[in-house]
Amino acid sequence: MAEAAIREIARGCGALVIECAEVGGHVAAAAERTKGTLAGLADFDQAAAALSQHRGSVGAAIAHARQSSHMMKQRLDHCRATVVNSAAGFTQLSDLVLDLNQRMERIMIALDQVQQTTGVIGAIAKQTNMLALNAAIEASRAGAAGQAFAVVATEVKKLAADTRQATLRIEATISALASEGAALGAAIAEGTESGARARQGLEGIHQAIDELGRFVTLIDAQSESVAASSDLIYSSIATAQNELAAAAEATRINRETLGEVTERLARLEAVGNQMLDRITQTGIATDDAGHVALGREHAARIMARVEQGLARGEIDLASVFDSDYRPVAGTDPAQFTTRFNGFADRALRPLLDAATAATPRGIGCVVLDRNGYLPTHLTLRSQPQGADPEWNNTWSRHRRIIIGPCERRAIESDAPFLLNCYRMALGNNEFLPIKSVFVPLVFGGRRWGVFELAYVDEMTAQAQALTAEALARTRRAAA
Repeated sequence: MAEAAIREIARGCGALVIECAEVGGHVAAAAERTKGTLAGLADFDQAAAALSQHRGSVGAAIAHARQSSHMMKQRLDHCRATVVNSAAGFTQLSDLVLDLNQRMERIMIALDQVQQTTGVIGAIAKQTNMLALNAAIEASRAGAAGQAFAVVATEVKKLAADTRQATLRIEATISALASEGAALGAAIAEGTESGARARQGLEGIHQAIDELGRFVTLIDAQSESVAASSDLIYSSIATAQNELAAAAEATRINRETLGEVTERLARLEAVGNQMLDRITQTGIATDDAGHVALGREHAARIMARVEQGLARGEIDLASVFDSDYRPVAGTDPAQFTTRFNGFADRALRPLLDAATAATPRGIGCVVLDRNGYLPTHLTLRSQPQGADPEWNNTWSRHRRIIIGPCERRAIESDAPFLLNCYRMALGNNEFLPIKSVFVPLVFGGRRWGVFELAYVDEMTAQAQALTAEALARTRRAAA
């Protein structure tokens, strides 16, 4: 009856520790998420505070923009008035030039008429000269009787000559006036066209100024809207900051509470482990006695194989205890090499694979030196690392240093074995509550580390995630 009661107590301790490990894992994950939430809230609060600090500069910028738009409107109004006055002046000037052009046309017509009249006068002078010549001839024939007539004829001839000379000078002057008038008329006509083009340009400038004025008015109105929206935004930010502060405080309190719960669960888990281990150490056939026996048997095989390798010269004792962990470049999580790796892969890995296969509900087994270094691992869990650290954490566990409270207790313990329950990390924030039998390993008469045999009370979906089929699924998904 007593043994049955003790077995029942051991079973209860095991269940309690497993439950503590699982709940503790969830609580730790929740605490970690809360930590991330706090960090996010802090970042958001800093951003909001920085935005609030910029409120004064934003308001000043908006006021400056409004002042600038007001000044621009005033300048545009002044430019518009200047353009309007200039357009009026150009209109008057164009009208004067057009009137002058018309007057020049009339002057050219009058000059043409004068030139025609001068031609008539020239013709008359020429005819008068001919008449005077004929009169002189006739006076010569008349002799003394025609002497007086000859004098008259001479004066008429002289008058005709003077008239012709005057006509020639008038024609030359009129011709020069006509040339100058034509050039002046062409210049006036060109000025008239330029004035018309200038008037059109001023009209375009006037339209552009009007359009720019409407645009400035729109900017001014939008500045008013931006100012109002800015005030509303900063008011909302202030409200959000107050709410965030309250949420952050509540989250901080929850995180502290979760941290306390995690610590208490860890202590409860440790107490439960101690009770479970002590009950098992009594030798009473508890539910875990079979796995304890298997763990000790497999540990004995591991030690025998290493002693055999030492005796045959396959490995020397210094290489077995080599703790010069050399980092493997580019690994994540970090891996290390020692002189023990080659022998461990060849001689110990097959024993680990066989031990796992022979263990009911076995999860795996490993050997750890006194620093928690794993020189080798199961073939299934010794895959070459890939680009995903979370995948590597699950499937590339060889050559790594993995040591937690349970491993440390086992390494420091001198008991023939140690039974513990704990959470095994699987990557992607997932974990698996397991039971482990730790057995001391002695090589060449010196304590080297421990052998660990891990198993579960029930093959859950999480436990199935560590099978060869699960590895194959991850590779198909990655492909």
